[in-house]
Amino acid sequence: VGIAKKLYVGTDLDVDGTTNLDAVDIDGAVQLDNTFTVGVDGTGYDVKFFGDEATNGYMLWDQSTDDLILGSASKIGIGTTSPDSPLSIETASAMAVNIDNWSNSQTTPAAIYLRKNKGTDFSTDASVADDTQLGAIYFQGMNATGTNDYETGAYIMARVNGSAATQDNDMPTELLFATSPENSQSGAVSLLISSSGTVGIGTTDPSSKLQVE
Repeated sequence: VGIAKKLYVGTDLDVDGTTNLDAVDIDGAVQLDNTFTVGVDGTGYDVKFFGDEATNGYMLWDQSTDDLILGSASKIGIGTTSPDSPLSIETASAMAVNIDNWSNSQTTPAAIYLRKNKGTDFSTDASVADDTQLGAIYFQGMNATGTNDYETGAYIMARVNGSAATQDNDMPTELLFATSPENSQSGAVSLLISSSGTVGIGTTDPSSKLQVE
């Protein structure tokens, strides 16, 4: 059996057995009906898939860190073929996301971190300032009348409240709870917990432990 340094195939190629390839460049469609293995146990290689048109549109498995990395233009769609954000999940079931944590420590909960950095790119860090919105959860519903779009019914937001990041361990923050009244989708703050612990209902500037207006 001879070993070909280069192989040009102008039509279909059907391989029934095991094939070892040191390098392969395929410009057309590929159909795999069985397991596709890159490397062997203990000796792996990076795998990278490029998008057709998008700049920085690629998917990379980095074997050195066992990470799956997507380019800045790439999106993940679960239950959809048209993701409109970096991660889009569509499901008809009641539970869309489930985060489980197994640990015998009482101080390691299942957690979600919403982080804000005022740097202009991924390689630059810049401190947040007063009134910076750190993170929010929006509750939206479809309005099929008029614009036929999702509209905000309520949201919960964390916002910097004071001179933040002036020293280490410094992030004064207030928590806002907003709801939308009838004929509105803008969300008005109904309840606010300030960075000092005061609570305002109907006011965003409580001057006592509990202020109701």
